Amino acid sequence: MTAETEAATVTDANSKAVVTRARERHLKVLKRWLRVAITLAVVALGLILNPLYQRHFDRSILLEANSGAVEVTLSEEVGGKSFENAALCQRRDRPDFNATGGEYGCLGSMFEVVRPEGPFVLSFPAGTRLKFESRPGRLDIAIASLPESAKGTPLAKLESGRIILEGDGLSSFGHFLGRGTLRIGAPFGNVDEVPLIDANYQVNAKSVISILSLRGGPTVVQDGRIQSGAILTFTAANPPRDAESDADHLVPARVNIAIPDPEETGLMRVSALSDYTTVDLLVDHFLAEPILIRPSLIGAVANDPVLILMAFLVGGLIGFFQWVWPKEG
Repeated sequence: MTAETEAATVTDANSKAVVTRARERHLKVLKRWLRVAITLAVVALGLILNPLYQRHFDRSILLEANSGAVEVTLSEEVGGKSFENAALCQRRDRPDFNATGGEYGCLGSMFEVVRPEGPFVLSFPAGTRLKFESRPGRLDIAIASLPESAKGTPLAKLESGRIILEGDGLSSFGHFLGRGTLRIGAPFGNVDEVPLIDANYQVNAKSVISILSLRGGPTVVQDGRIQSGAILTFTAANPPRDAESDADHLVPARVNIAIPDPEETGLMRVSALSDYTTVDLLVDHFLAEPILIRPSLIGAVANDPVLILMAFLVGGLIGFFQWVWPKEG
Protein backbone atom coordinates (compact mmCIF):
# COMPACT_ATOMS: atom_id res chain seq x y z
CA MET A 1 0.00 0.00 0.00
CA THR A 2 1.45 3.34 -1.03
CA ALA A 3 1.73 6.36 1.22
CA GLU A 4 -0.97 8.12 -0.76
CA THR A 5 -3.38 5.18 -0.25
CA GLU A 6 -2.66 5.02 3.46
CA ALA A 7 -3.23 8.77 3.78
CA ALA A 8 -6.53 8.52 1.92
CA THR A 9 -7.64 5.65 4.16
CA VAL A 10 -6.76 7.60 7.30
CA THR A 11 -8.52 10.68 5.98
CA ASP A 12 -11.62 8.64 5.15
CA ALA A 13 -11.64 7.09 8.64
CA ASN A 14 -11.25 10.50 10.25
CA SER A 15 -14.10 11.85 8.18
CA LYS A 16 -16.34 8.98 9.22
CA ALA A 17 -15.40 9.54 12.86
CA VAL A 18 -16.20 13.25 12.56
CA VAL A 19 -19.55 12.45 10.94
CA THR A 20 -20.32 9.87 13.65
CA ARG A 21 -19.47 12.31 16.46
CA ALA A 22 -21.53 15.03 14.81
CA ARG A 23 -24.45 12.62 14.48
CA GLU A 24 -24.14 11.64 18.15
CA ARG A 25 -24.10 15.31 19.16
CA HIS A 26 -27.20 15.95 17.09
CA LEU A 27 -28.92 12.95 18.68
CA LYS A 28 -28.02 14.19 22.17
CA VAL A 29 -29.40 17.64 21.33
CA LEU A 30 -32.57 16.10 19.89
CA LYS A 31 -33.01 13.91 22.97
CA ARG A 32 -32.48 16.92 25.23
CA TRP A 33 -35.05 18.99 23.34
CA LEU A 34 -37.41 16.01 23.25
CA ARG A 35 -37.23 15.75 27.04
CA VAL A 36 -37.86 19.49 27.34
CA ALA A 37 -40.82 19.25 24.93
CA ILE A 38 -42.32 16.31 26.83
CA THR A 39 -41.88 18.14 30.15
CA LEU A 40 -43.51 21.29 28.77
CA ALA A 41 -46.34 19.21 27.28
CA VAL A 42 -46.97 17.50 30.63
CA VAL A 43 -46.90 20.86 32.45
CA ALA A 44 -49.28 22.42 29.90
CA LEU A 45 -51.61 19.42 30.11
CA GLY A 46 -51.58 19.69 33.91
CA LEU A 47 -52.36 23.42 33.77
CA ILE A 48 -55.32 22.70 31.48
CA LEU A 49 -56.66 19.65 33.31
CA ASN A 50 -56.17 20.86 36.89
CA PRO A 51 -58.90 23.58 36.77
CA LEU A 52 -61.26 21.09 35.12
CA TYR A 53 -60.52 18.56 37.87
CA GLN A 54 -61.06 21.14 40.60
CA ARG A 55 -64.32 22.55 39.25
CA HIS A 56 -66.04 19.58 37.64
CA PHE A 57 -65.10 16.40 39.54
CA ASP A 58 -67.07 15.51 42.67
CA ARG A 59 -65.51 15.02 46.09
CA SER A 60 -66.41 15.21 49.77
CA ILE A 61 -64.62 16.95 52.61
CA LEU A 62 -64.44 15.54 56.13
CA LEU A 63 -63.89 18.13 58.84
CA GLU A 64 -63.10 17.64 62.54
CA ALA A 65 -63.08 20.87 64.54
CA ASN A 66 -63.00 22.10 68.13
CA SER A 67 -64.93 25.33 68.55
CA GLY A 68 -67.18 27.22 70.91
CA ALA A 69 -69.46 28.52 68.14
CA VAL A 70 -71.30 26.64 65.39
CA GLU A 71 -74.22 27.71 63.23
CA VAL A 72 -76.34 25.16 61.36
CA THR A 73 -79.21 25.77 58.93
CA LEU A 74 -81.03 22.46 58.65
CA SER A 75 -81.68 20.94 55.23
CA GLU A 76 -83.62 18.04 56.75
CA GLU A 77 -85.83 17.71 59.79
CA VAL A 78 -84.22 16.67 63.05
CA GLY A 79 -86.85 14.83 65.02
CA GLY A 80 -86.96 13.57 68.55
CA LYS A 81 -84.01 15.37 70.14
CA SER A 82 -84.36 14.88 73.90
CA PHE A 83 -83.33 17.46 76.53
CA GLU A 84 -83.19 17.23 80.32
CA ASN A 85 -82.87 19.82 83.07
CA ALA A 86 -82.94 22.63 80.52
CA ALA A 87 -83.95 26.25 80.81
CA LEU A 88 -85.96 27.69 77.93
CA CYS A 89 -85.77 31.34 77.01
CA GLN A 90 -89.09 31.55 75.17
CA ARG A 91 -91.27 34.32 73.86
CA ARG A 92 -94.05 35.64 76.11
CA ASP A 93 -97.65 35.38 74.96
CA ARG A 94 -97.85 39.11 75.54
CA PRO A 95 -95.03 41.58 76.10
CA ASP A 96 -94.54 42.61 79.72
CA PHE A 97 -92.95 46.04 79.69
CA ASN A 98 -92.87 46.13 83.48
CA ALA A 99 -90.39 43.22 83.51
CA THR A 100 -86.77 44.28 83.72
CA GLY A 101 -83.57 42.42 83.11
CA GLY A 102 -83.81 38.71 82.49
CA GLU A 103 -81.90 35.50 83.15
CA TYR A 104 -79.34 34.18 80.70
CA GLY A 105 -79.41 37.39 78.71
CA CYS A 106 -83.08 37.01 77.75
CA LEU A 107 -84.92 40.29 77.24
CA GLY A 108 -87.37 40.27 80.15
CA SER A 109 -90.09 42.29 78.46
CA MET A 110 -90.34 39.91 75.48
CA PHE A 111 -89.08 36.59 76.83
CA GLU A 112 -89.45 34.49 79.95
CA VAL A 113 -87.32 31.67 81.32
CA VAL A 114 -89.22 28.40 81.71
CA ARG A 115 -87.85 25.21 83.24
CA PRO A 116 -89.82 22.15 82.08
CA GLU A 117 -90.27 19.34 84.54
CA GLY A 118 -88.51 16.21 83.40
CA PRO A 119 -87.17 15.38 79.95
CA PHE A 120 -88.80 16.85 76.87
CA VAL A 121 -88.42 16.27 73.16
CA LEU A 122 -88.15 18.83 70.36
CA SER A 123 -88.23 18.41 66.60
CA PHE A 124 -86.58 20.97 64.36
CA PRO A 125 -87.99 21.24 60.81
CA ALA A 126 -85.90 21.81 57.70
CA GLY A 127 -85.06 25.48 57.37
CA THR A 128 -84.43 26.00 61.10
CA ARG A 129 -81.30 28.04 61.82
CA LEU A 130 -79.57 27.07 65.07
CA LYS A 131 -76.63 28.73 66.78
CA PHE A 132 -74.66 26.60 69.24
CA GLU A 133 -72.55 28.51 71.76
CA SER A 134 -70.54 26.64 74.39
CA ARG A 135 -68.29 27.55 77.26
CA PRO A 136 -67.15 25.63 80.36
CA GLY A 137 -70.25 24.37 82.18
CA ARG A 138 -72.83 25.72 79.73
CA LEU A 139 -74.31 25.23 76.26
CA ASP A 140 -76.73 27.63 74.59
CA ILE A 141 -78.72 26.58 71.53
CA ALA A 142 -80.24 29.70 70.01
CA ILE A 143 -83.16 29.27 67.61
CA ALA A 144 -82.19 32.11 65.30
CA SER A 145 -84.99 31.58 62.79
CA LEU A 146 -87.71 29.12 61.88
CA PRO A 147 -89.37 28.24 58.56
CA GLU A 148 -92.98 29.12 57.82
CA SER A 149 -93.99 25.52 58.54
CA ALA A 150 -93.10 26.03 62.23
CA LYS A 151 -95.32 29.07 62.70
CA GLY A 152 -98.10 28.40 65.20
CA THR A 153 -96.36 25.36 66.69
CA PRO A 154 -94.98 25.14 70.26
CA LEU A 155 -91.51 25.54 68.78
CA ALA A 156 -92.49 28.98 67.49
CA LYS A 157 -92.31 30.36 71.04
CA LEU A 158 -88.58 29.60 71.01
CA GLU A 159 -87.86 31.64 67.87
CA SER A 160 -85.20 34.24 68.71
CA GLY A 161 -84.95 32.50 72.09
CA ARG A 162 -82.68 29.72 73.25
CA ILE A 163 -82.24 26.44 75.09
CA ILE A 164 -79.79 26.64 77.99
CA LEU A 165 -78.08 23.52 79.30
CA GLU A 166 -76.02 23.45 82.50
CA GLY A 167 -74.97 20.84 85.04
CA ASP A 168 -76.83 17.57 84.60
CA GLY A 169 -78.63 18.92 81.55
CA LEU A 170 -75.31 19.53 79.83
CA SER A 171 -73.93 16.14 80.86
CA SER A 172 -76.98 14.40 79.35
CA PHE A 173 -76.87 16.37 76.08
CA GLY A 174 -75.19 13.54 74.20
CA HIS A 175 -74.85 14.79 70.65
CA PHE A 176 -76.78 16.62 67.97
CA LEU A 177 -76.94 14.93 64.58
CA GLY A 178 -78.36 16.57 61.49
CA ARG A 179 -77.81 17.67 57.92
CA GLY A 180 -77.52 21.24 56.76
CA THR A 181 -75.24 24.10 55.82
CA LEU A 182 -72.94 25.19 58.61
CA ARG A 183 -70.50 27.80 59.77
CA ILE A 184 -67.88 26.77 62.31
CA GLY A 185 -66.19 29.51 64.33
CA ALA A 186 -67.18 32.72 66.06
CA PRO A 187 -68.05 35.81 63.99
CA PHE A 188 -65.21 38.30 63.84
CA GLY A 189 -65.52 40.97 66.51
CA ASN A 190 -67.76 38.84 68.75
CA VAL A 191 -65.84 38.53 71.99
CA ASP A 192 -68.62 36.64 73.79
CA GLU A 193 -68.20 33.44 71.78
CA VAL A 194 -65.27 31.03 71.91
CA PRO A 195 -63.67 30.90 68.42
CA LEU A 196 -62.38 27.95 66.47
CA ILE A 197 -59.48 26.37 68.35
CA ASP A 198 -58.24 23.96 65.69
CA ALA A 199 -59.48 21.76 62.87
CA ASN A 200 -58.37 18.93 60.63
CA TYR A 201 -59.72 18.27 57.16
CA GLN A 202 -59.58 15.42 54.68
CA VAL A 203 -60.54 15.64 51.01
CA ASN A 204 -61.91 12.43 49.50
CA ALA A 205 -62.10 12.14 45.71
CA LYS A 206 -61.72 9.58 42.96
CA SER A 207 -58.17 8.77 41.98
CA VAL A 208 -56.91 9.24 38.42
CA ILE A 209 -57.10 5.49 37.75
CA SER A 210 -60.68 5.40 39.10
CA ILE A 211 -61.66 8.25 36.80
CA LEU A 212 -60.06 6.64 33.74
CA SER A 213 -61.40 3.16 34.47
CA LEU A 214 -64.83 4.39 35.68
CA ARG A 215 -64.40 2.04 38.65
CA GLY A 216 -63.52 2.37 42.29
CA GLY A 217 -64.58 4.75 45.02
CA PRO A 218 -63.02 7.89 46.44
CA THR A 219 -59.67 7.91 48.22
CA VAL A 220 -57.90 10.49 50.38
CA VAL A 221 -56.24 12.95 47.99
CA GLN A 222 -55.46 15.76 50.44
CA ASP A 223 -55.46 16.48 54.17
CA GLY A 224 -54.24 19.17 56.51
CA ARG A 225 -54.68 21.21 59.66
CA ILE A 226 -56.28 24.62 60.19
CA GLN A 227 -55.13 26.98 62.91
CA SER A 228 -57.33 28.82 65.41
CA GLY A 229 -59.48 31.86 64.78
CA ALA A 230 -60.85 30.96 61.35
CA ILE A 231 -64.45 30.62 60.18
CA LEU A 232 -65.06 27.46 58.13
CA THR A 233 -67.81 26.83 55.59
CA PHE A 234 -68.45 24.36 52.77
CA THR A 235 -68.99 26.24 49.52
CA ALA A 236 -69.87 25.19 45.97
CA ALA A 237 -67.08 25.21 43.39
CA ASN A 238 -69.77 25.78 40.77
CA PRO A 239 -72.55 27.79 42.46
CA PRO A 240 -75.90 27.97 40.66
CA ARG A 241 -76.22 30.76 38.11
CA ASP A 242 -79.34 32.06 39.84
CA ALA A 243 -77.63 32.29 43.26
CA GLU A 244 -78.83 35.46 44.96
CA SER A 245 -77.19 35.29 48.39
CA ASP A 246 -74.18 33.78 50.13
CA ALA A 247 -76.43 31.02 51.47
CA ASP A 248 -77.00 29.81 47.89
CA HIS A 249 -73.26 29.13 47.61
CA LEU A 250 -73.16 26.81 50.63
CA VAL A 251 -73.06 23.01 50.41
CA PRO A 252 -74.90 20.88 53.01
CA ALA A 253 -73.07 18.42 55.24
CA ARG A 254 -73.85 15.70 57.74
CA VAL A 255 -72.88 17.21 61.06
CA ASN A 256 -72.44 15.74 64.51
CA ILE A 257 -71.98 18.06 67.51
CA ALA A 258 -70.85 16.74 70.89
CA ILE A 259 -69.15 18.14 73.99
CA PRO A 260 -66.54 15.63 75.22
CA ASP A 261 -65.42 17.70 78.23
CA PRO A 262 -68.30 20.01 79.20
CA GLU A 263 -66.89 21.25 82.49
CA GLU A 264 -63.20 21.77 81.72
CA THR A 265 -62.95 23.15 78.18
CA GLY A 266 -66.61 23.29 77.21
CA LEU A 267 -65.57 23.05 73.56
CA MET A 268 -67.81 21.43 70.99
CA ARG A 269 -66.33 18.63 68.91
CA VAL A 270 -67.82 19.11 65.44
CA SER A 271 -67.61 16.34 62.85
CA ALA A 272 -68.92 17.30 59.41
CA LEU A 273 -68.94 15.38 56.13
CA SER A 274 -69.99 17.43 53.13
CA ASP A 275 -72.20 16.13 50.35
CA TYR A 276 -70.34 14.37 47.54
CA THR A 277 -70.31 17.13 44.94
CA THR A 278 -68.04 19.91 43.64
CA VAL A 279 -67.39 21.30 47.12
CA ASP A 280 -64.61 23.49 48.52
CA LEU A 281 -63.66 24.34 52.10
CA LEU A 282 -63.62 28.10 52.63
CA VAL A 283 -61.24 29.28 55.37
CA ASP A 284 -61.88 32.87 56.37
CA HIS A 285 -59.43 34.69 58.67
CA PHE A 286 -59.88 38.15 60.12
CA LEU A 287 -58.35 40.92 57.95
CA ALA A 288 -57.10 38.38 55.38
CA GLU A 289 -58.22 37.11 52.02
CA PRO A 290 -60.33 33.93 52.30
CA ILE A 291 -58.59 30.71 51.33
CA LEU A 292 -60.24 27.99 49.25
CA ILE A 293 -59.12 24.45 50.02
CA ARG A 294 -59.81 22.17 47.07
CA PRO A 295 -58.11 19.05 45.66
CA SER A 296 -55.54 19.33 42.90
CA LEU A 297 -54.71 16.96 40.09
CA ILE A 298 -51.15 16.71 41.43
CA GLY A 299 -52.51 15.57 44.79
CA ALA A 300 -54.77 13.03 43.09
CA VAL A 301 -51.81 11.62 41.14
CA ALA A 302 -49.42 11.65 44.11
CA ASN A 303 -51.93 9.84 46.35
CA ASP A 304 -53.16 7.32 43.77
CA PRO A 305 -52.15 3.91 45.16
CA VAL A 306 -52.23 2.26 41.72
CA LEU A 307 -49.98 4.92 40.17
CA ILE A 308 -47.62 4.71 43.15
CA LEU A 309 -47.39 0.93 42.71
CA MET A 310 -46.84 1.29 38.95
CA ALA A 311 -44.10 3.90 39.50
CA PHE A 312 -42.43 1.60 42.05
CA LEU A 313 -42.51 -1.35 39.64
CA VAL A 314 -41.27 0.66 36.65
CA GLY A 315 -38.46 2.17 38.72
CA GLY A 316 -37.49 -1.26 39.97
CA LEU A 317 -37.45 -2.72 36.43
CA ILE A 318 -35.30 0.16 35.13
CA GLY A 319 -32.84 -0.30 37.99
CA PHE A 320 -32.75 -4.07 37.37
CA PHE A 321 -32.04 -3.70 33.64
CA GLN A 322 -29.35 -1.09 34.28
CA TRP A 323 -27.69 -3.50 36.71
CA VAL A 324 -27.91 -6.49 34.32
CA TRP A 325 -26.93 -4.56 31.20
CA PRO A 326 -24.81 -1.63 32.37
CA LYS A 327 -24.28 1.15 29.85
CA GLU A 328 -20.86 0.92 28.28
CA GLY A 329 -18.52 3.90 28.27
